[in-house]
Amino acid sequence: MLVSVGLPQPAWAQKDLPADPEGQSSPLELLLEDRAALALTTDQIGQLDQIRERLASTNEPLVAQMMSLRSQWQQERRATKKRGGGADQQARIERIRADAEQLRSRIQENNRSAMQNVNRMLKPAQRKQLRGIVQDRKQRNPGRRAGGGANANSR
Repeated sequence: MLVSVGLPQPAWAQKDLPADPEGQSSPLELLLEDRAALALTTDQIGQLDQIRERLASTNEPLVAQMMSLRSQWQQERRATKKRGGGADQQARIERIRADAEQLRSRIQENNRSAMQNVNRMLKPAQRKQLRGIVQDRKQRNPGRRAGGGANANSR
């Protein structure tokens, strides 16, 4: 089972750009928050920390690129409003949006891969407990979307 944890999509991303990953907790950080409920062993916590660190080092440059694209997108949008949206500006905005979408997809794939590693290290009872935690989060936060695009039912 591959578990995903819901992450919010910021307002700026809801219209034109994919979700802004800055400031959001990674699925692994959310798992570590629930370590007591999952009865994780010291070894498992160490493995989770290693997976989280690898994921952070992989995603960090992608997140920085995403934030740069966000700034570019905002500048282009402001310029479009001031001068009117010519075809050139619209094309630049679309290129920025497409680049951001590709980055978002890469970040999601990295998150999925990390969660697959987590899944392999959890015991069946822990996976079951984790499914319950994820379902509780989804019910408490129905407006949140799945981080990493993974399907919680694929375990």
